[in-house]
Amino acid sequence: MKRFVKRPIYIRLDTSKATNRDDGVNVTVFLYNTCAASGVKEAVRQAIRIPFNLNTTEIIIDYVSYDRNVTLTELQDTETSPTIDVRDLFTITNKGSVMWKSLPALIILEMDAYVVKNTVITTMGAECKEVSSKSLVMLKCFVNLEPKSTFKITIIRSLLKEKIMEIFDSEKISINSTYTLFLEPTLQTLNKTFTTMLYFQVDTSFGSNKYYMIALAVTVALFVLVVIIIILYKVGFFERKEKTKLDALKEEIKQKSIRRPNRDDVADTLQENNQGNIEVVDDIPLQLMDFQDTRDSSSLIQN
Repeated sequence: MKRFVKRPIYIRLDTSKATNRDDGVNVTVFLYNTCAASGVKEAVRQAIRIPFNLNTTEIIIDYVSYDRNVTLTELQDTETSPTIDVRDLFTITNKGSVMWKSLPALIILEMDAYVVKNTVITTMGAECKEVSSKSLVMLKCFVNLEPKSTFKITIIRSLLKEKIMEIFDSEKISINSTYTLFLEPTLQTLNKTFTTMLYFQVDTSFGSNKYYMIALAVTVALFVLVVIIIILYKVGFFERKEKTKLDALKEEIKQKSIRRPNRDDVADTLQENNQGNIEVVDDIPLQLMDFQDTRDSSSLIQN
């Protein structure tokens, strides 16, 4: 190196295994000056510390709510199960390259009268401890966030059907949850409050709406029947073609027929004709004839 000249030395450090518990890295540099004439070796030693600056914006918390509809029939069915479950999903995503170890996560759940049990399911083997009071349930979990990973916490809340029946007149029930993540060793925290809704849906089963379903079925059947009758009428299904032809034929015969004379009129006419053709002769000499039998003659004369 020339005198009074500075020459930078670039050092690449592997920080792929750095964690949030590491506050920095120590770097020690040794510079040896070897003189060929005197044979004396001198060393210059310098140590520096490079602190880590944790980027908390790479940590994101989110929530997936599973809103649920519930019917009166479902609430009344306590034999199958005395409770119904509502599920919440809480996620923590690490988008950075630093591993965050043992981050405290505090979950606060409202302890309503109809909530009888809270079940916590976590990934990556995290452990949660529950601290309950009359109005709140606090779950404290310690989370390890690998680089480029997502940690999930599922909360299953069991609700007592009998208690829900008491407030069934309401249209919905809101279940609130608050999640707080402490990004240690920094002082920054991430807080979010989420709400899961339980909606009351009108029961459309046949058992609870029997009369309504029967009336609806009869109405639909009558409507379909009327439509079918109209269609058949339009296509001429109800027209009696043979009867129409027969009526036309009878009318035609009636118009062409001749009126026949009455029997009484015919008898009177014949009698008048017979009286007009008979002539009465008074003076006709009776010629005696030889009759073998008087009775035969009498009969002949009478005839």
